[in-house]
Amino acid sequence: MKLVEQSLRYGVTVAVGVILILMFGIMSLLRIPVQLIPEISEPELSIRTTWPGASPEEIEREIIDEQETQLKSIVGLVEMESTAKTGVAEVYLTFQVGTNLQMALVRTANALDQVETYPEDVDQPIIKTSNISDRPIGWFVLQPLPGKEKEINVYDYRDFAEDVIQTRFQRVPGISDSEVYGGSPLELQVVFDPEALAERGITIFQLREELRKKNRNISGGDFDEGKRRYIVRTTGEFQSEEEVENTILTHVNGTPVYVKDVAEVRLAHDELRDYVRHNGLPGISLNARREIGSNILQVMGELKAVVKDLNDNVLNPMGMHLHQTADKTEYISRSIDMVMFNLVVGGTFAIIILLVFLRSFFSTLVVAVAIPISVIGSFLVVTLMGKTINVIMLAGMAFAVGMVVDASIIVLENIYRHRQKGKDTFDAAHDGAREVWGAIFASTLTTLAVFIPILFIEEEVGQLFQDIAVAISAAVTLSMIVSILVIPALSRKLLNFENIHASSNSRFISSFRNLFGIVPLASRFNEGVVRILRFIFQSKLRQVVVILVLTAVPAYLAWLMLPKTEYLPEGDQNVIIGMMIPPQGYNIQEMTRIGNEMEQNYAPYWQVEPGSPEEAQLKGPAVRNFLFIGSRGRLFTVVKAKDPERAKDLIPVLREELKKVPGMIAVSKQLSLFSSAFTGSRGIEMNITGPDLVRITEIARNSFFKVQEIMPEAQIRPNPGIELGQPQIQIRPRWKQAAEMGVDASELGYSVAALVDGVFADEVYLDADKVATPYLPRDGIDLILMSRDMELRKTQDIPNLIIRTPLGQAVPLNSITDMVETVSTETIRHFERQRAVTLEITPPMTIALEDAIAMVKEKIIQPLRDQGILTAGYSITLTGNADKLEKTREAMGGNFLLALVITYLLLAVLFQHWGFPLIIMLSVPMAAVGGVFGLWALNKFILQPLDVLTMLGFIILIGVVVNNAILIIYQALLHIREDGMHYRDAILESVSNRIRPIFMSTFTSIFGLMPLVVFPGAGSEIYRGIGVVILSGLFFSALFTLFLIPSLMNLSSSISQGEPPEPMETETRVRPQTTKAAPQPTPTRM
Repeated sequence: MKLVEQSLRYGVTVAVGVILILMFGIMSLLRIPVQLIPEISEPELSIRTTWPGASPEEIEREIIDEQETQLKSIVGLVEMESTAKTGVAEVYLTFQVGTNLQMALVRTANALDQVETYPEDVDQPIIKTSNISDRPIGWFVLQPLPGKEKEINVYDYRDFAEDVIQTRFQRVPGISDSEVYGGSPLELQVVFDPEALAERGITIFQLREELRKKNRNISGGDFDEGKRRYIVRTTGEFQSEEEVENTILTHVNGTPVYVKDVAEVRLAHDELRDYVRHNGLPGISLNARREIGSNILQVMGELKAVVKDLNDNVLNPMGMHLHQTADKTEYISRSIDMVMFNLVVGGTFAIIILLVFLRSFFSTLVVAVAIPISVIGSFLVVTLMGKTINVIMLAGMAFAVGMVVDASIIVLENIYRHRQKGKDTFDAAHDGAREVWGAIFASTLTTLAVFIPILFIEEEVGQLFQDIAVAISAAVTLSMIVSILVIPALSRKLLNFENIHASSNSRFISSFRNLFGIVPLASRFNEGVVRILRFIFQSKLRQVVVILVLTAVPAYLAWLMLPKTEYLPEGDQNVIIGMMIPPQGYNIQEMTRIGNEMEQNYAPYWQVEPGSPEEAQLKGPAVRNFLFIGSRGRLFTVVKAKDPERAKDLIPVLREELKKVPGMIAVSKQLSLFSSAFTGSRGIEMNITGPDLVRITEIARNSFFKVQEIMPEAQIRPNPGIELGQPQIQIRPRWKQAAEMGVDASELGYSVAALVDGVFADEVYLDADKVATPYLPRDGIDLILMSRDMELRKTQDIPNLIIRTPLGQAVPLNSITDMVETVSTETIRHFERQRAVTLEITPPMTIALEDAIAMVKEKIIQPLRDQGILTAGYSITLTGNADKLEKTREAMGGNFLLALVITYLLLAVLFQHWGFPLIIMLSVPMAAVGGVFGLWALNKFILQPLDVLTMLGFIILIGVVVNNAILIIYQALLHIREDGMHYRDAILESVSNRIRPIFMSTFTSIFGLMPLVVFPGAGSEIYRGIGVVILSGLFFSALFTLFLIPSLMNLSSSISQGEPPEPMETETRVRPQTTKAAPQPTPTRM
């Protein structure tokens, strides 16, 4: 091979190439975007349409149904869900994986344009893309400085937070959006006296129209005078409360009626809708979402710099401070550091194993250079492929640490063999590398081939698998190049320093090379294996028994030990979230009261330090942040522990606290790594659909309690709810009487809204110099009309509200309407265009997701069908992770078989034989058995479910373990074809010669993987399962392959060729001398 010769002659060129690879690899490492997990592209769009004041039923009828009719036939649409709330319609579209999101956006916009008409006050629909990767990377809370709590009402600073803080966040490179929660916006309120309006013959509708007509700036054109051009404008926009107060509404008997005669004009804040508190103090919460593809660590650094600048120069002088309550980069940094540590430790272990087996510092150094070159060079490949640095990518490189030395070991051993024949260093390096490069290339292809099926997995886990595939493939491919080009050149130089013919007189060196007695022990082990095989070969029955025992028994035990499947690991982030769903109809005041009680009960947790005696008296660990956001329909809590390692201990504490409130549905869990849904990666979405809302709610309620019965520790969140308990007052016009008094529907509805809750009239832009307020929003404020007696209103007072008709009559509301008290729902949900109630079920950790799905199907859904409850038009479907798990499991099964077929075909090409590859493939079940056993053993110490990431370990094993069998069969065939040995002696000789490289290769990989499996820490739950499957699979394969593969090969040869004519020798036959030196290509695992 000319490349080998060129690398030996031009060592400087090789050195420069290595330096360039290392240099560009390090540069790439410093420039690649860093994040926790790979970018997961789930093509999703959300459509939000607002219709102020509309009920859920009106939203459903006028917006949702119309939009769904047009959206249903979009190409590539997989799932459509929608929600109708008071004043808001939301539609969520999920497309096939691989769909061009921009094209889907265009198609969605075109479909929405086909909606013929919307009601008059409906705003333009807003379309947004959605992705798990754009979840908030940080949360912040604005609060008064200590000692300023009584002076500053932070809830009045929502407009300030939106105009100043949110704007600064959105300008940070890499930040796509920011959201604000809590506080209330500033309004210009016109608080009218209904009786005063009626006395002056002014209707509420007329009040609005007069204010709107006056609040206008109108262009008057322009004209020239001399050298100048003047622009003329009529400026009538309100700039202060006084201007509104002095607005003339009408004239009564020639006397003007001003606004101040019938109303009070005041600058005030809207009713509090979101109630935010952090560690016992009120606040306004903000988040920041990053752009997909940006470096999260760099973005967070710049975001923190902005926060510091705001605090120092803007907020602190105002008496406020912006605290960061959540930082996603903390977990990312700990996870990256953990896997980097494992990578370094694993590499160190692999080098130590090499030193133990090679018993030569120089030889170990030659082989060890493959590790940094292959791993660091892989970062260049990662950059060129547009990938990111993440925990899964780095775990893939850590898995490859033990593999990248294998090809170098093969080359070095062959060079050593030629050197021992008396060749000089150049010829030994040249001939040694030339003889084995073909086998190394074929072995590398075998390892890489198993990743081909991963390209066909369309589900989101396929995107996770690709990062591991890229990392391992890049490292293994580079290691092959290193073994062919770098190792020979380096061997030529370094081996000159070591006299391979002379033995050292140093007692320590002598002891080291004998490994202080281990080498003789290894020799006896080698002899023992050969002796056992010789005994087995003496009888076909023994061979059949060995084959059956080594295949059937472990397979049966693996079937018994095989755990049930999960979807994706949840992770171990230091964020515990809780949610309380109250009975429908609870107002913000009641939710605030509940939140205050919880806060008082939790106060001791953030007032103590970890490890203190005070903490020991609590039920859980000390808390760093306790944030809750209360609204009318939900109460959220976000808790972080001061000690991240104890975050999980807060879950039962929070759950117990949430359950103390009677009538509440409460759930709490740790924030998931791979899912933005509240249920996380273990959630089951049970969709009950049908035409009648009352009936599907009843089915959902019965199913809710049935789930609690069969899985008592499960957490269940109904969406939207399991009761129709929202109190509702319907004002039903009597149109005949209304028409006689000149009242139409729009005027009646507007007047009732103004009397009951206040209503929007117009937008005003006040002059900051003419109003007294700490902060005036830049984009204007709402002009609101509301009744003076609104806050004192009771249910029984509504029929007696006085309104002024266009005909000048002052009449009570009940003279033209009927009031009906009823119950409804705050939210109407659709699933695939049907009304739906969804139960979001998170089974306890003691029940695998696969088992939980089976329990729901067998004990809930099937009985409902048998009882005839799910009649025509009503159905229950399982979606979410339940659906994803089933699809992924099917894809994994098919791709596992595809990997087996591809590997078998490549082996057939390598051996030019159909039978021997089949024998080699039988080593895969042994490795799979080892993987299952390792997973079972690990679960005795720490919970490690069989999730889909762990399943990938079994696919990787296919390309890894077959090479042990290749070593034995390839060497045996070499003895038969070139040395003229009988097949039995050739097999025994092959086993004897290849035990050392098999165990050297196996132990370098095992010890390289061990830190990933043994060391706990942030992110380890992601890759621990893969690591233990590969580690234990390698060990089992190395151990049992020594007996299974020789027995299979000997049995098949004896059947095809017959028994040997002479009795078997008592010792392994010595290889006959030949005139041609027999090469020893030893393909090994990459």
